[in-house]
Amino acid sequence: KMSELRAILREEPGTVIVFSRSKKGAVEIWQSLHSAGMYEATTLHSDRTQEQRMQALADFKSGKFRVLIATDVAARGIDVPNVARVVNFDVPLVPEDYVHRIGRTGRASAKGRATTLATYRDRGLVRDIENMLKVAITVTKDTTGGAGAPEGGGRASSGRGGRAAGGRRCGGG
Repeated sequence: KMSELRAILREEPGTVIVFSRSKKGAVEIWQSLHSAGMYEATTLHSDRTQEQRMQALADFKSGKFRVLIATDVAARGIDVPNVARVVNFDVPLVPEDYVHRIGRTGRASAKGRATTLATYRDRGLVRDIENMLKVAITVTKDTTGGAGAPEGGGRASSGRGGRAAGGRRCGGG
């Protein structure tokens, strides 16, 4: 999934929020990007002090950092205008969290895009999101080497404006 994330960040020139399921995961994503020479990211999670979280958010809003790697602490209640893309690095365990995460993009009629990186093991969580939204998520990129590969991955894109419907992509690795 990390190579997919790096590809997304290379193709997306605008601001991006990357959601991780855990604080540890957010730090690991940041470390991996930093090791790959992508220094334009900061983190927002509950292990940071309130002052550090406020500074990370301010730096992201001001453009000092183009990428914000966050846990669900940032999925609700923050307003960042003009977020070009949200990436769910981890599929959320609760379908409602998916809606809150993708709602960070396409705010106030702005255009935005949401992408979810999913592995074969995430299929139940993706199905739960589909059932809640009453929208099927179709695979548009599959790097598993064949259907049903147990360690395969995917990219599911929620389309424009943070809406649940639209061109969805699953693929990754």
